[in-house]
Amino acid sequence: GLPMRQSSSSSPPVVCLDGGMISEVARRISLPFSTKGWSLRPLLSKQGRKAIEELHREYLAAGADLVETASYNVSAEALEALGFTASTRDLMVAAVECAERAGARSDQIVYAMGPSGAAAFAGKE
Repeated sequence: GLPMRQSSSSSPPVVCLDGGMISEVARRISLPFSTKGWSLRPLLSKQGRKAIEELHREYLAAGADLVETASYNVSAEALEALGFTASTRDLMVAAVECAERAGARSDQIVYAMGPSGAAAFAGKE
């Protein structure tokens, strides 16, 4: 099962989750936040997927109990609005595979889903 940290005997367990995933990935691959669809683009490239995988690995090594996939802006609407031909399903699978390759077990992977501003407003995160 999922490892939980007890904060005290009377408190509920504490779960450590990663954070700031896509912003850090964008920084690592030199992707400006001003780029249309910046938060979706890392999943579209080998360089981006490698950076996602490496960051998941770092979060796990630092003690994260859960990792969140870099997929919160993956939607057919966002892909279409941005002119990408990638399959929504393929990107969803790729997001999970990044976490798996980093060493996350299936019970440690939290799938991030929208809706978000990128889907509603054509990539204007």
